[in-house]
Amino acid sequence: MDCQHEKRNLPSEQLKKIGGREFKYHAETCETCGAVLWNNEAEEQLRGWLRANKDKFVLQFSLPRSVESGLQSLLLRYPGTAESHFVRAVLAVFTGVVFASKELSEQVNGVRSTEVYRALVADVERVKLKARINPNLLELVETWAALLGLSVPKFVEECLTQMVALFGARGSVSGVWTEELDRQLDLVMKAA
Repeated sequence: MDCQHEKRNLPSEQLKKIGGREFKYHAETCETCGAVLWNNEAEEQLRGWLRANKDKFVLQFSLPRSVESGLQSLLLRYPGTAESHFVRAVLAVFTGVVFASKELSEQVNGVRSTEVYRALVADVERVKLKARINPNLLELVETWAALLGLSVPKFVEECLTQMVALFGARGSVSGVWTEELDRQLDLVMKAA
């Protein structure tokens, strides 16, 4: 249904959840389809709320020990970089580059059929990690996790496992690790 939102209810309190936190704002709703109609005032309030709460957004997840070891190896490419910074970079690349390209997404998902990937996920010993994350990136991560039917921690684990597997299988998986994906990761790491 392509609603034009012509019949609107008066502004009422709405709730937007980001990273387990709640942002309350007022907006009109469409009487016909029920859509919440975002407005400039709510957008400004959200930006202010995000700035005020940016230190409170932390991802908590666990990884197989072998994936965490692989992350440590990847970090050697970026001396002095914190693990949480690398986690944010990987998530930015996956949500902004990999999923934006059907071809690249299919290639990256192809790593799941490799021995390297299977060995990584077979590791039963787990390590708990956390990473401070920008609320805007967290919202993207939550959206992609929901679209893929995964919890946020599982989505993070899958992205990181695929990244480590891609490096480990680089020579054996034709075309998986493209120059573009490698370049994007380097760009994100250098920009932050």
